[in-house]
Amino acid sequence: RELIVQNSRVELCIDLMFINNCVFLTAIDKTIPFRSCASLPSKASRHWATALRLLMRKYNQAGFFIKLIRADNEFKETLEDVVERVPDMPDVNHCGSDEHVPEAERNNRMIQERFRIQYNRWPFKVVPRIMIRHLARRVCHDINIFPNKKGISKIFSPYTIMNRRNFSVKTECQHEPGEFVIGFQDNKENTNTPMPRGVECIYLNPTKD
Repeated sequence: RELIVQNSRVELCIDLMFINNCVFLTAIDKTIPFRSCASLPSKASRHWATALRLLMRKYNQAGFFIKLIRADNEFKETLEDVVERVPDMPDVNHCGSDEHVPEAERNNRMIQERFRIQYNRWPFKVVPRIMIRHLARRVCHDINIFPNKKGISKIFSPYTIMNRRNFSVKTECQHEPGEFVIGFQDNKENTNTPMPRGVECIYLNPTKD
């Protein structure tokens, strides 16, 4: 609790990331540091603005408040309108026309490198977009489960700090993304038939429940 109170004001760096024509809003703060990756239908401002509001709400629920948002010049038109609707309005810092936020660019590069490793381990010749979106979020999630020596704690991971619970290996590491699994299907109408109750699936991510 004292760890969060002493570091409650954070600086957030955001950017857009593209993987195989899929758009993501990525962010990393300079305090914890917690990485996030939200898939977007397109790069339209209304989509990333909604994802940014949800991310800011997540920080508030964890006890943190964003004091400054750093972004590229492409966010300038909409970002100021987004922060004006926030009760504790953060400041906004835009880069020049030919400049980028270094922390956001390094965050994108790290997520893309981890994504590329897992992607090339798959045996599939064709990968649908839903698998790309889930894999990108999973890669970002896995980075957060390890403590960061440059963060506010060398013991607690960014995942633990933001979610206020320990990471469960039993529930979240049973399978790898892209692994063949059998999902349970409850046939409520035909319970006495020899119809299979398992469905062949490709594992994406663990459920929240």
